[in-house]
Amino acid sequence: MSTTTVNIDAKMVKELRDKTGAPFGDCKNALVGSNGDIEQAIILLRKKGIAMAGKKASRSTNEGSVSSYIHAGGKIGVLLELNCESDFVARTDDFKELLHDISMHIAATDPKYIRREDVTREGDLSLAGCGNRQTCSSSGEDRRRQDGEVLRGGLFA
Repeated sequence: MSTTTVNIDAKMVKELRDKTGAPFGDCKNALVGSNGDIEQAIILLRKKGIAMAGKKASRSTNEGSVSSYIHAGGKIGVLLELNCESDFVARTDDFKELLHDISMHIAATDPKYIRREDVTREGDLSLAGCGNRQTCSSSGEDRRRQDGEVLRGGLFA
């Protein structure tokens, strides 16, 4: 039985890193495991990433940051807590930017409720998709648009 060894050079590892963003050592090991085939190495890295994500799924997110976003004019505001695993992550500029971006998106959607439990059956019918072309009732019954399409009752149908 013959064993072929492929010479894995830094250029190949760099190419794989550029495509995947994976650490140098992981890229080199994936290339060795795939005998230098970059496409197979990408598959190996994905499998390793899925396995690592499964291990991290049970970790608790006890650290994080709280941010406030007040839209121009001061009529819309968001107070958001975003959690992560470590305080080191919470202090990075990328994390702070993510927190700010999520806050802006929340403000842009103009939410009426904070939790699903807060929504009542008699709640805001605009959330149920009722517009000018539709007839709606607050009872949660099925609704019919003028074109005959049936809209199922409830705000989360």
